[in-house]
Amino acid sequence: LRDMVKAEALGDAIVTVTFAPKRARDVPLYVAGLPIFSKTYYAAHPFDESTLDTPLAARLRERVDDYVELTKARLSGMVVITAAVGFILASPAAIDWWKLICTCVGTFLAAAGAGAFNQVWEVERDRRMPRTANRPIPAGRMTRGHAAMFAFIISATGIAILCPTSNGFTALLGLANIAIYVLIYTPMK
Repeated sequence: LRDMVKAEALGDAIVTVTFAPKRARDVPLYVAGLPIFSKTYYAAHPFDESTLDTPLAARLRERVDDYVELTKARLSGMVVITAAVGFILASPAAIDWWKLICTCVGTFLAAAGAGAFNQVWEVERDRRMPRTANRPIPAGRMTRGHAAMFAFIISATGIAILCPTSNGFTALLGLANIAIYVLIYTPMK
């Protein structure tokens, strides 16, 4: 709690701690013109500071944040939106909601895998740029091999979801998206 600015009890077992940012990629909440950050900890007693320091939970949250950043989740989400709109517009009168959900999940995983492979490829360039230097691999929070394995697993899972639930052509387009992004777009930058 050394970075703690303010703590307030919100109930019997919940405490919200507001602290200064630790990572450049954290998005601040502005209160009275000052950037602040909030996290909620579930404590045995709202004023028992020993239960607020949860290193395992904090490390888990940081690891999840690293995976989200590795997948370029916002960019992947935009790809999903365009795929969903295309799916809906191309659907007959009745939309097959299960197929739409599977298409969205498979598309997200394929796009996220491409984004992760992109970061595996561009580690040295990312280290030199202030905007990208705090990404998981250049910052040393994740190894290149670990990120490559993660990228392969989510890419393969995305294609495996698209093939039987959408169709083979959609899965082929997902695979082509990964290949073009990683093998053509990334080296051309």
